[in-house]
Amino acid sequence: MVKNLDRLSDLLCGVIDLAELVRNVHPDSAWVEGANAAYEQLCEYMNELNVHIGLYEVSRNCFDETSNTATHVVFSITGPQIDTLLASRLNTL
Repeated sequence: MVKNLDRLSDLLCGVIDLAELVRNVHPDSAWVEGANAAYEQLCEYMNELNVHIGLYEVSRNCFDETSNTATHVVFSITGPQIDTLLASRLNTL
């Protein structure tokens, strides 16, 4: 499960990075607008996943104290120790 979450994170980050590149360097404004929309939607989705309590609850049993995967680090920071209101506010930012 941890490997799958890390793969998902890597894939999302790769697409977000590509959208970031296109929105900053492409000469066609239609491409820039499309890349902006994709970037914003994907970042919002990633943020929702990062503070998703259900994902944290299911995956925390997979982590040990020495785990240093990106998924573990994110969930360690944004897991159930933040309340629903704060998670919602973080996603809004």
